[in-house]
Amino acid sequence: MNNESDIFVCCGRWCHELGSERILSKLRKRFNKRMGKNERTVSACRCTGHCEQGVNVVVGESVIHEVTEENVFDKLSDKESYRPLRKEELVDI
Repeated sequence: MNNESDIFVCCGRWCHELGSERILSKLRKRFNKRMGKNERTVSACRCTGHCEQGVNVVVGESVIHEVTEENVFDKLSDKESYRPLRKEELVDI
């Protein structure tokens, strides 16, 4: 199980094509700079199984769909963007 504050960016094939690496880089720059490396983990993960709604970002046991470089921080701060992951969807990170 993930820490509630850990962030995982899907880097499966489709999300990668939609720019997940750039989103991952942007998140790492922001959180490593502001929060310290030990307080919040920002990592890549395998496919979350929501390809049609990518780029997907997993936070704790929730997933945020349709993340872009432009909206990533707005979506992270808007708890209404979070959708619960079912246990069978939890990725092996």
